[in-house]
Amino acid sequence: MSTLGSAISASGLTVIGGFAALIFASFPVISSFGLITVLDTLYALISALTILPAIIGLTKRWIRIKSGLH
Repeated sequence: MSTLGSAISASGLTVIGGFAALIFASFPVISSFGLITVLDTLYALISALTILPAIIGLTKRWIRIKSGLH
Protein backbone atom coordinates (compact mmCIF):
# COMPACT_ATOMS: atom_id res chain seq x y z
CA MET A 1 0.00 0.00 0.00
CA SER A 2 2.88 2.38 0.66
CA THR A 3 4.06 2.18 -2.95
CA LEU A 4 0.57 2.98 -4.15
CA GLY A 5 0.39 6.04 -1.91
CA SER A 6 3.73 7.32 -3.14
CA ALA A 7 2.69 6.81 -6.77
CA ILE A 8 -0.54 8.73 -6.20
CA SER A 9 1.38 11.48 -4.40
CA ALA A 10 4.02 11.75 -7.11
CA SER A 11 1.49 11.95 -9.93
CA GLY A 12 -0.70 14.43 -8.05
CA LEU A 13 2.22 16.69 -7.21
CA THR A 14 3.40 16.54 -10.83
CA VAL A 15 0.00 17.66 -12.06
CA ILE A 16 -0.10 20.41 -9.43
CA GLY A 17 3.35 21.59 -10.48
CA GLY A 18 2.38 21.69 -14.13
CA PHE A 19 -0.81 23.65 -13.58
CA ALA A 20 0.92 25.95 -11.08
CA ALA A 21 2.97 27.30 -13.98
CA LEU A 22 -0.27 28.68 -15.46
CA ILE A 23 -0.75 30.89 -12.39
CA PHE A 24 2.06 33.13 -13.65
CA ALA A 25 0.43 33.70 -17.06
CA SER A 26 -0.28 37.31 -17.98
CA PHE A 27 -3.77 36.46 -19.28
CA PRO A 28 -6.12 36.58 -16.25
CA VAL A 29 -8.38 33.75 -17.42
CA ILE A 30 -5.44 31.37 -17.79
CA SER A 31 -4.05 32.45 -14.43
CA SER A 32 -7.39 31.83 -12.71
CA PHE A 33 -7.71 28.48 -14.45
CA GLY A 34 -4.28 27.48 -13.14
CA LEU A 35 -5.12 28.45 -9.57
CA ILE A 36 -8.49 26.69 -9.54
CA THR A 37 -7.02 23.57 -11.13
CA VAL A 38 -4.18 23.46 -8.59
CA LEU A 39 -6.65 23.74 -5.71
CA ASP A 40 -8.99 21.10 -7.19
CA THR A 41 -6.12 18.69 -7.76
CA LEU A 42 -4.82 19.28 -4.24
CA TYR A 43 -8.23 18.52 -2.75
CA ALA A 44 -8.50 15.38 -4.90
CA LEU A 45 -5.04 14.26 -3.81
CA ILE A 46 -5.85 14.76 -0.13
CA SER A 47 -9.12 12.88 -0.56
CA ALA A 48 -7.44 10.01 -2.40
CA LEU A 49 -4.90 9.62 0.39
CA THR A 50 -7.21 10.03 3.41
CA ILE A 51 -10.93 9.73 2.77
CA LEU A 52 -10.93 7.05 0.07
CA PRO A 53 -8.97 4.44 2.07
CA ALA A 54 -11.34 4.99 5.02
CA ILE A 55 -14.37 4.47 2.79
CA ILE A 56 -12.84 1.31 1.32
CA GLY A 57 -12.14 -0.04 4.82
CA LEU A 58 -15.68 0.64 5.99
CA THR A 59 -17.14 -0.90 2.84
CA LYS A 60 -15.07 -4.08 3.25
CA ARG A 61 -16.21 -4.39 6.86
CA TRP A 62 -19.84 -3.81 5.88
CA ILE A 63 -19.61 -6.47 3.13
CA ARG A 64 -18.10 -8.99 5.57
CA ILE A 65 -20.89 -8.32 8.10
CA LYS A 66 -23.59 -8.62 5.44
CA SER A 67 -22.16 -11.89 4.15
CA GLY A 68 -21.77 -13.31 7.65
CA LEU A 69 -17.97 -13.70 7.51
CA HIS A 70 -17.22 -11.37 10.45
